Amino acid sequence: MRILVTRPLREAQTTARALSARGHSTIISPVLEIVGTNATTDASPYGGVIATSAHAITCLDLNLRIALQNLPLYVVGERTAQAAQAAGFTQIKATCPQASDLLATLSPLPSQHWLYLAGHDRKPDLETGLQLKGHAVTPLIIYEARAAAHLDPQAHAALAQRKIDAVLHYSRRSAELFLALAQTDGLAAQAQALHHICLSNDVGAAIGAHAIIAQTPDQEGLFAALEAV
Repeated sequence: MRILVTRPLREAQTTARALSARGHSTIISPVLEIVGTNATTDASPYGGVIATSAHAITCLDLNLRIALQNLPLYVVGERTAQAAQAAGFTQIKATCPQASDLLATLSPLPSQHWLYLAGHDRKPDLETGLQLKGHAVTPLIIYEARAAAHLDPQAHAALAQRKIDAVLHYSRRSAELFLALAQTDGLAAQAQALHHICLSNDVGAAIGAHAIIAQTPDQEGLFAALEAV
């Protein structure tokens, strides 16, 4: 199949290689650019660290990373755990599939002060849920995801000529941005005609009734849903 990958560039390249190994052709058109904020803080008040994205680890200020790497760390996603291991974190206590699972894991623990390594655009559910359970949570904005202004020219041409079969959606925001960029570029009808393969029900909500939802919220689940089309 001919697949459009809209992830940030580094992740898109990794996904494209994995798809190529399965016999698919790909076009990369990132709808988001990940930019570090160089944020830092005093690590001493915190009893543990939370990260829900690998970007929160890879964009960490070097000195802050060193200061935090021996604190208990709880993460969402295998990629986040792998990034943390590569960055020298020594106390990765749990790797959860989704933020809701992380909330369920942390809520029963003794109350403490968590440092949440976060993106600029995020849902408040995790920090709000922990605070309701008596925990203190301080978000530190480590990165922001800046929206692209247009689709990549190669992707624009392929979409206009209906030479793309499917698009993978890893987040609700990126799905919403893809549809908005297609609208901006005059390609809304062509975009709607694609198979939209979505990581979760929340992601699929941006697409609507014709979204195809992965059985598991990971890349293997996405690929399985794609190949079942």
